[in-house]
Amino acid sequence: MASGRSMRSIFFYVACIILLLTIGSATSQHTTDRCPDGCDCEAGQIVNCIGKNLKFVPEEIPEDTVYLNLRNNDMETLNLNIIKALLNLKGLDVSSNKISTILGSFEQFPKISDIELYNNKLMTLSSSTFGKSITWIHYVSLYDNPWNCDCNLRWMKTQMDSSEPKLSPRMVKCETPEELRGNYTADIDEDMLVCKKMEGLSQQDILLISGLGFAVLVITAGIGIFIHCQKPPVLGLVGNPAHQRQNEQAPLLNVGVAAAPSSTGSGTAPKSVLGRFRQGLPDEPDSRNLYQSS
Repeated sequence: MASGRSMRSIFFYVACIILLLTIGSATSQHTTDRCPDGCDCEAGQIVNCIGKNLKFVPEEIPEDTVYLNLRNNDMETLNLNIIKALLNLKGLDVSSNKISTILGSFEQFPKISDIELYNNKLMTLSSSTFGKSITWIHYVSLYDNPWNCDCNLRWMKTQMDSSEPKLSPRMVKCETPEELRGNYTADIDEDMLVCKKMEGLSQQDILLISGLGFAVLVITAGIGIFIHCQKPPVLGLVGNPAHQRQNEQAPLLNVGVAAAPSSTGSGTAPKSVLGRFRQGLPDEPDSRNLYQSS
């Protein structure tokens, strides 16, 4: 009996082990099936999409991904909202892309530790991009980017110079403005990071103000064109030489007719100015002076 119970116990444990292995294999296979096209997934923990000519962050990344490598692609925008479900994400490598804009915040990832942002097209970086995650992030690489060293990078300079920098100051060089080009952020003072135009405003504020100004200009031009089109046409044939000559001659002829002398006792009335004009005869002195004055 004891031997039978031992055998049943052994069979029970073996069955449990087989069941666990089957479940684990199925889970691993399910995760691998969800791997993005062209990427390599290792047990759902590491996803490599290196050099795949990706324009955007791929979707359908396994939610249990710990390390995501998107290095050496063609992304211009890093949209963190696409991967916000990766709550176990610890490492993100998006180096050697063309990223100039980052949407979303790293604080969506409570376990994020290492971020590689080097060799991109970043000119500025908002503190909201990191938010509270700056307190638990371990390391962020930022070199080989064309940084615009103005007042919008003061927060970054402050963090780099702190006793526990999370943003690495290594090889972070200014591309603009002209007077700071070629200088490393580690070698310049914070008060040198100034905004010459509209100082204190973020780039978003400057773009908003510029857009409003352009809209006002377009509306003003539209109103001017509308008012101009509503003006009534000028009556008369202005600019017609024949019409102008007729207008000039008509009052003169009327005056000549009115000034014609009355009939005399001889029974033949003198020709009026109108009559002589029609017959091509010379005008009387008064009438000639009148025409000459005109």
